Amino acid sequence: MSPNASTRQPKRLEPSLALLRQVFEFSTLTSARLRCVLEDFDLTESMAGVLWTLDSSQPPVPMRELARRIGCDPSNVTLIGDKRQRAGLVERQPHPSDGRARVLALTDAGRAFRKRLKRLLNCLVATTPLSTLTVSEQQQLSDLLNKLGADD
Repeated sequence: MSPNASTRQPKRLEPSLALLRQVFEFSTLTSARLRCVLEDFDLTESMAGVLWTLDSSQPPVPMRELARRIGCDPSNVTLIGDKRQRAGLVERQPHPSDGRARVLALTDAGRAFRKRLKRLLNCLVATTPLSTLTVSEQQQLSDLLNKLGADD
């Protein structure tokens, strides 16, 4: 094997690497703008992730599953739950079908807080590259991200 053969990247990886770079750049830009909005709510990204995931119209999920969905350690969800509970936004409840598990549920104040946060995040979308996509393109992107497991 020649020295050049071992250092060359297969051509089929180049488009994937370019795509990965684009995803990273988009994520970086969007996260920076998101952090500015969250600071106004005195929230970290993890805290916002918990509030975003706690949707009263969906069945409650165990705290361990909540941690998996937002990509953090279960102990972090416990700490976030403690802070948001002290703020009156969530309460711990037994899981409806698994008495060993606990869930976080939004309080009335938490639902109102989440609603305000969602309104502000809707305004934020207008300042991101997502606003350049048509509704159909946004749906297509959403479908692709779902296929990649971005919305498990």
